[in-house]
Amino acid sequence: VLETMTPLDFMDFRHVLGASSGFQSFQFRVLETMLGLEESKRVSYGKRFDEDFTPEQRTAIAAVQQKPSLHTLIADWLERIPFLDLEGFNFLSEYEQAVDTMISREKSVILQYADMPEEERATRLRMLEESTKHFREFLDRDAYEALRKSGDRRLSHEATQAALFISLYRDEPILQLPFEFLQSLVTLDNHLATWRHRHSMMVLRMLGRKMGTGGSAGFEYLRQTIDRHRVFSDLFNLSILLIPRSVLPPLPEGLKTDLGFHYSTRRT
Repeated sequence: VLETMTPLDFMDFRHVLGASSGFQSFQFRVLETMLGLEESKRVSYGKRFDEDFTPEQRTAIAAVQQKPSLHTLIADWLERIPFLDLEGFNFLSEYEQAVDTMISREKSVILQYADMPEEERATRLRMLEESTKHFREFLDRDAYEALRKSGDRRLSHEATQAALFISLYRDEPILQLPFEFLQSLVTLDNHLATWRHRHSMMVLRMLGRKMGTGGSAGFEYLRQTIDRHRVFSDLFNLSILLIPRSVLPPLPEGLKTDLGFHYSTRRT
């Protein structure tokens, strides 16, 4: 309704709202908690995120916090995914070789292209170096754990490997549903971010950069939540680690057979 109004129309009744705010949406806070938005990741607006609720509602949120969130359940599931380290096939080792091959090819193309201006060549080499850094941070377990410790990653190294394996080999029959499931989580997170963006734009249009009705910084607070309040950011980051199908390591015949559901028809 607010998006259909002009700022002057909104001013006619804003004073009636008093301190009423979206912060008082108990159901939305429960939804965020169930999805796995950590309290430490929330953008602070001077109060605890549940301070605007009744004691009963705070107790209910605390009960939800004691249960595994969707993010926790997804992480546990990914860590149980097999296929990553089998006899004759170690995914991380094979993947590292493929990454080295891809980077070597790309660098050769950049260096051997005689008609490329030197400024553009230097730019492309810098871009390749930056891309290589992301791969190295994933392939080096210690570097990856440092990213987790700093809060830049949430999933364990094993869980990220599994999600990457599913994404790269999604054409295998047994991995198609897991891949679609991971994509649905990205879509969910994206819808929430899109909704936050639209809401922040509406607030900017109605209030400019005034303080929000709930005591927050208004537009500035809402703008920060768009990125900070993503739950499945690790799944978004998988795109950085994807490699072309042309360098994808071939799967051992036995593993490829299992990924085609053939194991269910075997007879002893």
